[in-house]
Amino acid sequence: MVKVILTENVPGQGKKDQVIEASEGFIRNFLLPQKKAVLATQDNLKKIKLSAEANKNNEIKLKQNLLEAKTKINKTEITLKKKISKDQKIFGSVTEKEIFNSLLRTGIKIESGKINFKNPLKATGDYTVEVVLSRDIKASLKVKIIGE
Repeated sequence: MVKVILTENVPGQGKKDQVIEASEGFIRNFLLPQKKAVLATQDNLKKIKLSAEANKNNEIKLKQNLLEAKTKINKTEITLKKKISKDQKIFGSVTEKEIFNSLLRTGIKIESGKINFKNPLKATGDYTVEVVLSRDIKASLKVKIIGE
């Protein structure tokens, strides 16, 4: 048995950057020719360790940026002017794209498709919409719809 470091996920063997033991024939005939693994030398193990540390630091920075964005979004209120009928209902409804563009104008950048609201916004008034920044970080954005 020989130790190798996987360079990509290999079904039945392991995940990327994992050190596994496999038979010499499997390594020589499959893993190495298809560049799915490299030998587990001291240099390669150091590279994997440094790469894992860099990934961890990047994840920490990303989470900090998302928490800052959450704070900004929670403090932000956007106002949308829409044409309304006599009974204070707007023509059509407010779309995610309109809210997204309003957020961009305030200087807050998020990915599109991250704005959720339970019911369509079809009347004037104050609403709270959810902005999903990541799986575990969500913000609440205040949206005010007024008539023109």
